[in-house]
Amino acid sequence: FFGEALWPECGDFVGKELYPALTAAGISDIVEFTFFPFGNAYYQIKSCPGGAYDHNTRMCWNAACNQTSAPDDCFSGTLICQHDEPECYANRVEACAIQHYPNVTQYLGFINCYESQNEPSNSTLQQCANQMNMKSSELTDCASSKEGLALDSINAKATCLLPGGHASTPWPVLNGVVVQSGLLEAICSAYTGTNKPATCN
Repeated sequence: FFGEALWPECGDFVGKELYPALTAAGISDIVEFTFFPFGNAYYQIKSCPGGAYDHNTRMCWNAACNQTSAPDDCFSGTLICQHDEPECYANRVEACAIQHYPNVTQYLGFINCYESQNEPSNSTLQQCANQMNMKSSELTDCASSKEGLALDSINAKATCLLPGGHASTPWPVLNGVVVQSGLLEAICSAYTGTNKPATCN
């Protein structure tokens, strides 16, 4: 799943599709799930000059860096987020939650709570962390450190190298196919194992 904080459509998808589907009985046992909170952000690089956020500059960055041997400046330096620095920080908080609390139900519960506010604050962060038995200080320390910046880089690479790129966010991909609605039904239909969860019946 490729998403971003501070974007109501992503928060809606997480709350109405993603979280209910992945927390339905038995679904987490049949799904290999990864959340990349980077969205439409990009790094300033020499070959794509620009200042404030610009869609064309993002597409330039994506074209220049969508390769395994990308230029050195593709995933470091100045990060430009669609909704400015507050989004960069919120994306980093989510990345830190995923890194430090890898249980899908736990970190997705946090992200669902955090993104239910279109402009998540530190008080929201603390409330949502407490709700999901996380240490809020662990998340803020990570998001404000080199660890958080390294997670930005990892999520940038994953987003940039997505085959075909992404047109918008949210961008939920199931077995290579974008699924913007009916996620639980799509997961159940895609499952070919023998022990289909009762949720799918």
